[in-house]
Amino acid sequence: MLLEQLMQGLHHKTGLWGDKKTQEGHDTATKWMNKYLASNENMLEGNLEYNRNYPQSLDELTYSFMEGERLEIFLGAFGLWLSANKFRTRQNTWLDVTCKEAYFKAAKEVLKTKFPQHHLFQAGQSSEWFTDLRIKFFKRVQAYKDGRSRGVGGEEI
Repeated sequence: MLLEQLMQGLHHKTGLWGDKKTQEGHDTATKWMNKYLASNENMLEGNLEYNRNYPQSLDELTYSFMEGERLEIFLGAFGLWLSANKFRTRQNTWLDVTCKEAYFKAAKEVLKTKFPQHHLFQAGQSSEWFTDLRIKFFKRVQAYKDGRSRGVGGEEI
């Protein structure tokens, strides 16, 4: 009985502890990162940003792509793609800034799970790098939302 209760707190894919909301956030961020990785220049017309440098799925993304500062560069590229492009929801509305920011923050946790030995995730390591990246992301997503940047395409999710 106790073992069953303990197992309910484990994420079915990562094996990490967390409540249902945390687990759903991890799954959603994984989905969005895979959408980014699968994006390319031949996709829907009007998309401003797409994957130019990485494999086509998170499963194929190895540590060699994340060594040193490359993890920060990858997360920045994902954030640029997420902020610059419009995505239509199943409710036929545009994905809003709040959702985009939540997905961006959760993406860091997905990478932390996938690459726990990366120096940016080590104990004692400052998280200032992510704070700076998040500020840049939020400014970019606001600029696109407010029309202060190039026009954006629309992709339904």
